[in-house]
Amino acid sequence: MDLVKDKECHDIEIFLNDIELIEREYIESLPDQTMIYKSNCFTGLLLKIYQSVLINVIPATYKNDYALLNSIFMKVYLPLCYKYNINPTVIQFCSVLVNIDNTNISDIKNGRFRNGYAVKDVNATQTVKSWYSICESGLVSRAIADNSIGAIFSLKAAYSWSDTPTPAIETKTDTDIVDISFLSTDQDKDTVPVLRPID
Repeated sequence: MDLVKDKECHDIEIFLNDIELIEREYIESLPDQTMIYKSNCFTGLLLKIYQSVLINVIPATYKNDYALLNSIFMKVYLPLCYKYNINPTVIQFCSVLVNIDNTNISDIKNGRFRNGYAVKDVNATQTVKSWYSICESGLVSRAIADNSIGAIFSLKAAYSWSDTPTPAIETKTDTDIVDISFLSTDQDKDTVPVLRPID
């Protein structure tokens, strides 16, 4: 049994043994146990954990307790993702495992509540940003190690990454200099001058 403290330092028991038991039962119920490595089955496991254990740990009053949510992210969600080779996402964590509206989480990440007021709890913003960084880091690792097209696409879609190369800085040489000395102020304005390279 592992104890997690909320921000008021109350002990909220998260029974990791219960979670492991539910995990084992869920996997054994699959027609093929290797299906757990597929994202849909993994999402089903998270939903089962929420419905069986976490729904009692995260009552509505604790949905704004980011110390508690961070403990669940770090001690439950990430280890499961890494165990089953699934990329962690803030959307999946919020919507499936802890049943929190992802729009609210995105707003908190950006330092505002949904109604436009600033977040008063800087720790909440920092916590949510750290979740996004951890998830982004996992995609970067997968993109590099596995050359995963899906990870690269996810980085572009979710984190605004781009594969557009940075343009090279051109250096000018003497042959690129153009002689414009033939232009004069009294030249006919309808005449377009012809620019020529210096010989």
